Amino acid sequence: MEANPIVKYAFTLIELLIVVAIIGILAAIAVPNFLNAQTRAKVARSMADTKNLGIAVESFRIERGFLLIDIWDDDGAICLELLDRYFGNIANPQKPTRLMRDVMAPLTTPVSYIASIPQDPFLLEPKRVAESETWTGQLDTYTYVDNDPRCTDAWPPHNHNIDAYQPANQGRQGAVRPLTTGEFALIGSGPDGIVVQSGFRGIPYSSSNGLKSAGDVTFRSGGGFDGG
Repeated sequence: MEANPIVKYAFTLIELLIVVAIIGILAAIAVPNFLNAQTRAKVARSMADTKNLGIAVESFRIERGFLLIDIWDDDGAICLELLDRYFGNIANPQKPTRLMRDVMAPLTTPVSYIASIPQDPFLLEPKRVAESETWTGQLDTYTYVDNDPRCTDAWPPHNHNIDAYQPANQGRQGAVRPLTTGEFALIGSGPDGIVVQSGFRGIPYSSSNGLKSAGDVTFRSGGGFDGG
């Protein structure tokens, strides 16, 4: 009795092309959804980070009785003296430019109001640099800005250059209400990943304008979140 011959099967070229096409279609559907989910997760993290930093700043203010000294306040003699008196080398290290991590360093030491200064998830390169005509600084965390009534000789007219928060710009390019006296804000770059010194900053990000639309994820002490 003869044994049945073994028949070997293989994919034809057409079958392989069909499989490849199906994989391509599935990838075209899945990859954008995956990337959008990543963006939503980063937005949620950025909002949580700015809120937690805001709570830490408020706790610091309640306990110490004053705000942090932001990078605009230290341009004036009044708050530069306060910086040395109250913070010393903690917030004013011996280097040419104070960075945002230096500004917020008093939140972690000597008293810990927050465990660590978080990295902005939309600033993918920790050593990223922003430049203006007079300023260069690393960017890997959030921007802290305030309207500190003590710093009357700082960056005029409201001791910061966050354009959307300046009274003169209200109603221009989607500007929001200005920072009131004693108010502070924390600003994340948002999905566009853009942080500039000379451009128009502080316009709130809103996913209703498009998941990856322009705008900043912000937290304000006088009004919670702008955008989201």
